[in-house]
Amino acid sequence: MLSEAFHEGARHTRRQLGSGAPLQIINFDWHGMMKDLKEKETVRCLWEHLQGLLPRSDLSSGTMEPVAQHSSAEPSDR
Repeated sequence: MLSEAFHEGARHTRRQLGSGAPLQIINFDWHGMMKDLKEKETVRCLWEHLQGLLPRSDLSSGTMEPVAQHSSAEPSDR
């Protein structure tokens, strides 16, 4: 299922980043909320849910790609 694949991806990401990485997963049932509350109320609930997290978060986006480990202390040219 989609949820199972997502959680497996999160576990893989945590393994790749290491134990010190500040990765936080937020569970929000968008489809269930849309069914019960409709769009306007669901969006309001999402922002309410995120309101406490956003000020203390350093949000970013991007793509994580594995690279080969280098034995030297020099940074790679990537």
